[in-house]
Amino acid sequence: MIPDRPLVSIGVPVYNGARTLPACLESLLEQSYSTIEIIICDNASTDGTAQVCEAFAARDRRIQYHRNPSNIGVVRNFRRVLELSRGEFFTWAPADDTRPREAIERCVDALIKKPRAAMAHGPLLIRRPNDTSCRIVPNRADLTQARAAARVTAFTREISHNSMLFGLYRRSSLQRAVLGRHCGQDYLLVLQMCYLGEIEYVDTPIVAYTERKPAFSRMYAETPITLGSLLKVRGVQRYKCWTVLLLGSYYGLTRSAVDISERLTATYAHIRGMFHMYSRQLAKELLFQLFEPLSLLAFISWSFLRKRRQGLWLARLLRAIAPSLAPRELFG
Repeated sequence: MIPDRPLVSIGVPVYNGARTLPACLESLLEQSYSTIEIIICDNASTDGTAQVCEAFAARDRRIQYHRNPSNIGVVRNFRRVLELSRGEFFTWAPADDTRPREAIERCVDALIKKPRAAMAHGPLLIRRPNDTSCRIVPNRADLTQARAAARVTAFTREISHNSMLFGLYRRSSLQRAVLGRHCGQDYLLVLQMCYLGEIEYVDTPIVAYTERKPAFSRMYAETPITLGSLLKVRGVQRYKCWTVLLLGSYYGLTRSAVDISERLTATYAHIRGMFHMYSRQLAKELLFQLFEPLSLLAFISWSFLRKRRQGLWLARLLRAIAPSLAPRELFG
């Protein structure tokens, strides 16, 4: 290691990543910027992840391996690698992604040149599982403007992929932000960086990201409004945009490191940008919420009927195989 170069901490949260983790770690060890520490936090994996981690840690002293006694959840494990790190700069590296060789070096150079910058990011290489081909997503916007409101507006309207999350952060900025457990935290964490400082862009791709399913927008794929979708759609499509809108406003207003007038104007820019970009999704989520009681009732009823139907089939099977074992009250 070269002592006068800033230390970069790379957090690798992993759960059952034995198949993809070796390629991830190889790409980190081969970075052109070598003043790094790699903190692996194994979330109580049940496959061969521990053996992979131990082998890599024995091979290179820059790797630190930690294993949680029990699974603490994805978000807490992301927080854990940050807590265990000590570098001036920090980035997360998911176990199924890899880094282009110059990704870290280019981001470090950008942050050194711009001390006011909260983070640095660049284009993304997006690939599907078991596919070697990649598509490039520029993910570019002017986030170097002096006013927080201008940065928030550009981020909300121009950034196209949430994997900007895997850019390189200045630790002092990251420690002022909140990584919560609500949906949309990938978006919300970078939004907070826009409040806290300028964000630099490098031309080198920062990550080769494995996309498990197509991303039609930064929020989720469009869902047509039908009776079926109103009753069956669950999860993030029912509340993610409203969560991002409200939590983003809260996070912005409570960033004490930012002047109050900047907080107010930037929060207004966030609200205006969300309604500009996601008015359709926000309206749909209100409709989904109105149907939530009916949806919940339909879900409970369907689950009950399915279990009862399965119980009847099991009872009939038992009666056919061993009549004395079948509960006769099920047959009347």
